[in-house]
Amino acid sequence: MGTENCFESSPEMEKLLCEKLLDQQQPISERFRSLFSLRNLRGPAPRRALMIVGVYVSGLVLWWEITDQETDES
Repeated sequence: MGTENCFESSPEMEKLLCEKLLDQQQPISERFRSLFSLRNLRGPAPRRALMIVGVYVSGLVLWWEITDQETDES
């Protein structure tokens, strides 16, 4: 990805976007908006936030797959 579509932001904005992305009470459209906003930010902090979210989401997917398999076996 080139840097022509990247923007600088404050740590507060990065934190707000990350929190909104993880908040399951937010509509999916707002969560996706936060995801893509984080993706368009420069620097290591937004990348770290996306990695944190990726680990969180991966854990949820893994939990769902394990739970789903246990349900199928019952």
